[in-house]
Amino acid sequence: HIARQLIQLQVELEYRLDRQGHLVPLPGSTEQAYYLVHRYISGYLSYLHHEIPPTVRESLDRLGPDTAFVAPQGILDHFNGVFPCKQRGPFYCYYFPYTPASSSFPLVQQVGNRFEIWIDGQPVSWAWSVRANPRCAEIAVDTLPEFRNRGFARQVSAAWANAITSQGRTAFFSHAQSNLASQALAQSLGLVRFST
Repeated sequence: HIARQLIQLQVELEYRLDRQGHLVPLPGSTEQAYYLVHRYISGYLSYLHHEIPPTVRESLDRLGPDTAFVAPQGILDHFNGVFPCKQRGPFYCYYFPYTPASSSFPLVQQVGNRFEIWIDGQPVSWAWSVRANPRCAEIAVDTLPEFRNRGFARQVSAAWANAITSQGRTAFFSHAQSNLASQALAQSLGLVRFST
């Protein structure tokens, strides 16, 4: 299933998987998930940090990955006393199913590894790869508050995705479920959501 492949590809931006399929953070990664669960159209795909004790792994297996969505406190309770942790998420995960045309970002210029729109001698909106490897990359995008709602984030995102997908790499976008501005951006770009 394509969603499973995309989830695996996105996970590999932050982790390598050991022989048992457990998460090992990449050097320099800021991501330190102990339990990572993706929900997609056909079910769930979950990963555990390689340092999780077997007893905690077994109890999480008994709970099932859907518990992360319907009763997340139950998951946190299993980690209580083993690892200090908190819930992050849920997040929506998307990919660019196309290479944006250069005509869709007329105001954008590339400055180093960033794609920027400048007004009055300053960058007002920019996008860059927050994580990348030879197979894929994930975007981060920001726009100064006084320049929002003008389509600038859409343009810099399209320019970034053009560069990534033109290299044959998968371009990812993700955001917290509560971030309605990012959700609107994903919709305006025609992105395909593959997991939560």
